[in-house]
Amino acid sequence: MEKLRERKKRDYRMKTAKLIVRDALRIRGVIVVERISGDDIRVMIARYKNRRLRHRIYQSALKGELNAIIDKAREYRVPVLMVDPRNTSKTCPLHRVTIEYGEDRIGICSKGGEG
Repeated sequence: MEKLRERKKRDYRMKTAKLIVRDALRIRGVIVVERISGDDIRVMIARYKNRRLRHRIYQSALKGELNAIIDKAREYRVPVLMVDPRNTSKTCPLHRVTIEYGEDRIGICSKGGEG
């Protein structure tokens, strides 16, 4: 039974990755992902006090999903930009300029206009 559950999780990861990559391919975009390590995941999980919620997040396989997206992007030749998570809400990963936020809290690059 456990093998079936793992196969289902892998199937969901691959389908999600395929959807993300196909959307990026359709609009001729770049997939921007942050570099995460096992320590980053453990730090993120440590913030939650609920034991069941921590376990659930740990079981979500964040690194597996990230690797699936990168593999699918290579298959479809979609560029992937790996960024450092520090200050990612303040600077544009493409142009390295500040992002301006409006009243609707949507950030727009001050140089290229990407949102």
